[in-house]
Amino acid sequence: RSVLVPGVAFTRTGERLGRGGGYYDRFLATVPGHVRRLGVCHPVQVLESLPTRPHDVAMHEVCVLHGPD
Repeated sequence: RSVLVPGVAFTRTGERLGRGGGYYDRFLATVPGHVRRLGVCHPVQVLESLPTRPHDVAMHEVCVLHGPD
């Protein structure tokens, strides 16, 4: 099982920047550990680093969507 998680930006290591409301962090804190957290974004949203806080929930994997070439 997996949950798809949107974000403003992600790192390749699974850090996520949301919109600042904390909704997904609160939701993800209730999701069982065996459920995969998949960040979904476009290439421009992948950054080298992001500011994180202890309550930020990391993604298991970041799926980068590529459009047609």
